[in-house]
Amino acid sequence: MKRRRDPLAEGGGDRIDVATSKVGQNPSHANNWETDVGAMQKIVALVGLACFSVSVFAKWEYSENEDKMRGTKVKYAALASDNLVPLDFPYKPGTRLNIMIRKKSGAKDEVILQVDKGQIPCGYSGCKVSAKFDEGQVQTYAGAGTDSGRSDVIFVEASAKFLKALKSSKKVIVEVQFFQSGRQQFEFDSSGLEWK
Repeated sequence: MKRRRDPLAEGGGDRIDVATSKVGQNPSHANNWETDVGAMQKIVALVGLACFSVSVFAKWEYSENEDKMRGTKVKYAALASDNLVPLDFPYKPGTRLNIMIRKKSGAKDEVILQVDKGQIPCGYSGCKVSAKFDEGQVQTYAGAGTDSGRSDVIFVEASAKFLKALKSSKKVIVEVQFFQSGRQQFEFDSSGLEWK
C-alpha cells in the first residue's frame, strides 16, 4: 500500500483561522499537513460542541480557501460522529471520528478520516476501513496513512466510491482499528451533504 504524500508539501500552506472560522493562507508557507488536519479538527470540534451528540442537529460544516497567488481553491466539508467512543487513559473520556472531504483545484475529491484522540495507525502496508451506508451491506475500503507517519489520520483510497455512497445516505456507520483498543464504530447523521 502506497503512503500518501503530505498534501501541502508542494505549496499553498492551507490553514484554517479558527478565530474567524475561515480558511486562510499560511503566510509562513509552513506547508504542514498537521496544520491542515489540526485546523479541520478544531472546526469539527466546534460543530460537535454545537450538536451535543444529538443526530437531529448534526450538520456538515463547509469552508473554502483561495490561494490568490496560485489561482487555486481548496474546498472542505467536515462532519463529526454522533457518538463518543470511550478509550482508556490517556484518551479519556473518549474520541469522535471526523469525516472530512477535501477538493483541491484540478484534483479529485479526497475522503479523510481523523480522530480527535487516540491512534488509528495505517502503516506502510495500509489498513482497512469498514462502512455501512443506511441499511446497505458493510463495505470495506483500503486506507492509507500520511508519509509523515501521523496515527490519527486515514485517507480512504476509493474516495469516489465512498463519497458517492455518502452523498445518497442519511446514516453512516464507520469502523476503524484503534491501537490497543480494537475495532470501534462511529455513527453519523450524514444527511444534507452539499458537495459538487
